[in-house]
Amino acid sequence: MKNAPEFVEVANLFPNDTQVDCEAVAYDSLGQISRERCSSRLRTITRWKIPAGQKENPLFADAFDILRLNGKDLEKKTFIERKAILKDFIAEIGHQTLRYLPYQLKNFQEAFDNEVEGVVLKRTWSPYIHARVAYWQKAKHTDKEIVEVVGWTEGEGRFKNLAGSLVCARDGQYVGNCNLRSDAQRKRITETLKHSPHIDLPNSFIAEVRDSFTPVKAPFKIEVLFDCKTKTNKNYAPRLHKIVYPKT
Repeated sequence: MKNAPEFVEVANLFPNDTQVDCEAVAYDSLGQISRERCSSRLRTITRWKIPAGQKENPLFADAFDILRLNGKDLEKKTFIERKAILKDFIAEIGHQTLRYLPYQLKNFQEAFDNEVEGVVLKRTWSPYIHARVAYWQKAKHTDKEIVEVVGWTEGEGRFKNLAGSLVCARDGQYVGNCNLRSDAQRKRITETLKHSPHIDLPNSFIAEVRDSFTPVKAPFKIEVLFDCKTKTNKNYAPRLHKIVYPKT
């Protein structure tokens, strides 16, 4: 990853044919995990901005599992065995960016509350699984909110001329773009929005959206599911749950 030199440095220290499960994280000034800062770093592709971003907002690779080490397949070993191998491996690498993420058998609620996205629950005897099974599940933070639709961005590729995302607001404040996944739903929503009246939005609102979009007054609101609130009270990773029409 050219926009994350610290990860390249770590990867160059790995033996050949080694695969580690990691999560990229960044922290705010209070030492709390910040998905905003992490996303900002990973979106930075301008060459001259990357060194400054690395200094001011370093990324870390929190390692939680290991699949292969120097050509040896570890997937059939138990979770506990892989954790022990991973801990020793990270200590041997000795790079501050690569950190061992310990497993937790007690105080689960505390661990769950402290993680922004959620936690993965694994049986201690489980092998490495590439799909969700009964003994390997993810507990995600999920919340929901009804928001206004005040615009739409155009999709790309096969979604050209269709809505790519919905621009959402709460009490006149921008709270994020909600992506669309169902093709049939995307077509219905696009047809509705294309015939919705245009509205004027403040320049400050438009600047926050960043992407080009068409401001409209939609005849419906939407209920979105999201992982967490950002520091600026926006919805992180909102996805459409249902369309809410006004009661008649």
